[in-house]
Amino acid sequence: MINFDSLKKTPVSELLMPVKTVNPSEPVSRVIGFMKENNVLEAFCEAKEKTAIVTIRDLLDVKNITKTKTSTIMSFIPRLSPSNTVSDAATLMFFYRIRSLPVYEDSKLTGQITLQSIVERLMTFDVDGRIGSLMTPNPICLEYSEPVSKARSMMIRRKIDQIPILKDGKLKSAITSTAIVFNVLPGTDRGRKGGWRGGKHEGSRLDIPIYDFAEPDVTTNDVKDAPREVFDTMIRNGTNYSIILNYDEVQGIVTYRDFARLLVNPRVEQAVDNLPMYIVGLPEDPFDAELVRTKFGRIAQVFKRSDKEINEIRAVIKKGEGPATRRKRYEVKVFVNSPIRQHSYSSSGFELADIFDRVESWAKSTVARYGARIKRTRVDAGLLAKE
Repeated sequence: MINFDSLKKTPVSELLMPVKTVNPSEPVSRVIGFMKENNVLEAFCEAKEKTAIVTIRDLLDVKNITKTKTSTIMSFIPRLSPSNTVSDAATLMFFYRIRSLPVYEDSKLTGQITLQSIVERLMTFDVDGRIGSLMTPNPICLEYSEPVSKARSMMIRRKIDQIPILKDGKLKSAITSTAIVFNVLPGTDRGRKGGWRGGKHEGSRLDIPIYDFAEPDVTTNDVKDAPREVFDTMIRNGTNYSIILNYDEVQGIVTYRDFARLLVNPRVEQAVDNLPMYIVGLPEDPFDAELVRTKFGRIAQVFKRSDKEINEIRAVIKKGEGPATRRKRYEVKVFVNSPIRQHSYSSSGFELADIFDRVESWAKSTVARYGARIKRTRVDAGLLAKE
């Protein structure tokens, strides 16, 4: 395997790209227009001393794009400095499931780094092997005649942006979050695809059959292709994915995020009762690292026992210096994601053990409060009341 250390250590300033922002007080419809005009799938929002992001996937769950403010759907993300490395950027984008990050110098936004630009630089190396070792195997597929609403709910729940579409068991096309947001949500240019606004499709926009909005030219590669061949196909077709086939059978799907795996910092990535658990910024000291793994594993179990639908728990550890004692000061942020709710918590201090003890106390109190609400609002023994 090729050593990518030189690329991992490259400062993000070498891959800096221009960036534009949107106003968080603007309606979501403006963000959709911004994305279409600039051919992007994410938009940054500056709010006081923080930066937030809105992704094309966030827009899938908006009920009214003209009345909903951008600030209600955006989420805060880390800021990079010019001295941060490509590996830092790839790691954060991989775990936050985003395609870009803002770069700041002296509190001024100077540009952005994107997954595509990182992968373009990665492809200057001879990445050996076949794409089968990088692809996400066995992707979710939908039938050609199923409604757009099913694709939309799958994308929201699974945090994905592309779904292969089958007809008679063979790949026919693909539907993307972009197609749904730009062509189906109210207030967009519904004449782009044409033909569905009236007649048999009049009524719920999301009851339209997938085939009305599927990609006419689906991007594919063979499972035996090299990573470079797949990347070239994606660039040539102007897509951020390729569906990997073995003859006519779908084997997997590749996005820029899959390529980024090669550059992600050392991390903990394991399952706790089948729950994916990620830790970004794991301490170098073996004792501290094992302590964090153990304590965070217990925290993951607390949440998993309370909500079987939770699909990911993530901790991000940042290290700084205390101004007086010069001791290492840690900031820990924890994110718990499920299809219907998200929890987050942050704490800081000089001792990781104390911080994760506070995180565990928060987890237990959060679970207790959530459980009490469920009991109070349950109306039928066979129905799970939503929060």
